[in-house]
Amino acid sequence: MGTTGSRIRPEHRAMLVERLRPYASRIALFGSAARGALTPDSDIDVLLTLRPDDERPPLGLQWFALEEELHQLLGRPVELVTERALSRHMTSVATDLIVLYEDDK
Repeated sequence: MGTTGSRIRPEHRAMLVERLRPYASRIALFGSAARGALTPDSDIDVLLTLRPDDERPPLGLQWFALEEELHQLLGRPVELVTERALSRHMTSVATDLIVLYEDDK
């Protein structure tokens, strides 16, 4: 996993963790945000390992509301992706992954 810094400001990283932690046991950046290659048109790609349904608030349509809320907070589009949805592309994602938060196990 990549551990180099991104161009996302520390306070924005903290906002992502604060807002997404109730839903996810692991939160990570990937793509241009993780590589430090953001352009003015870049979105922020966030990979989530969701908590089990009985350990998190319900998501449903809240998923889209979270993306929009984070867009407003961070000033650029945010794409939330689950590990499950991305599993077949994980190898390419893992090379530039920056973990922002992970539950202690």
